[in-house]
Amino acid sequence: MIIILLLFCSNTFAVSFRCKTGKFVQTSDSKSDVIKNCGQPISKSLHKQKVWDGHRYRSQTCQIWVYKPNKYQYFRHVYLCNNRVIKIEKGRRN
Repeated sequence: MIIILLLFCSNTFAVSFRCKTGKFVQTSDSKSDVIKNCGQPISKSLHKQKVWDGHRYRSQTCQIWVYKPNKYQYFRHVYLCNNRVIKIEKGRRN
């Protein structure tokens, strides 16, 4: 029963993904590592993100970089705050 439920769940978050180059990008990677491994994104945008600073949540402007690993995969949205990958999502381009 649990296996059937897992098959129907849509996981939109990822910890890592493989770029067209064959190299991986994962959470906690630096911005320069992402560019080195995947090249420039197909689009960039700004996003307000609540970030835990160890004591409280604060609002911070982060970047969202969009990649398309290959024509058969979903777009990957790479969230960068303080020049580090904090989250990777898969989904539509916008």
